[in-house]
Amino acid sequence: MNSKINLITWLMSIIIASATLNATAQVYPNSGDQSVCQFSNEPYGVDYTSTSTYAWSIIPVTGGNGTITVGATPNLISVNWETTGTCTLQLIETNDAGCSVTVTITITVNPTPAPVIAGAEEVCTGNTETYDVAFTDGNTYLWTISGGTIETGQGTNQVTVNWTGPSSGSLSVTETAGSCSAEATKDVIINALPATLTIFHN
Repeated sequence: MNSKINLITWLMSIIIASATLNATAQVYPNSGDQSVCQFSNEPYGVDYTSTSTYAWSIIPVTGGNGTITVGATPNLISVNWETTGTCTLQLIETNDAGCSVTVTITITVNPTPAPVIAGAEEVCTGNTETYDVAFTDGNTYLWTISGGTIETGQGTNQVTVNWTGPSSGSLSVTETAGSCSAEATKDVIINALPATLTIFHN
């Protein structure tokens, strides 16, 4: 019985050691130049040496830029990519002997859509209304709805909607540019029609 326990313990030690070695050898799964979406937050890192210092910077080339946040250890950062274009992400690592190495990758920051839905926010039951977002050539538009039906325009930047109720609904659009997409939602109040439309007489 003890031999079985010892064997299991030995195997678990090998698995843990292997996982630790792999984690040390490769901080994140990919390396090299990268294409990202504007407004995305991306992680970056190199293997950690406790006696080294790490100086990270972003060098804009055609306007790409972002904000660096240092992680739990200085070899790890995250970048919130704020402006589109290309840039160089640079790291200078300096060891305790004063020797340094500079490594760089090129980042391409692609534009992410920022759709804003224009149209009525309060309607009557049965109303047909038009809603749209600004058009960008080459982008795609996918609309979804609750509380009504999309009558025309699905796949374009402008749709007509029939609001059926009962009391509230919402209209959403996902706009996609290449590999980058964003969603916007508009909530709509759907007011009931008068309770009776009957005219009485003698």
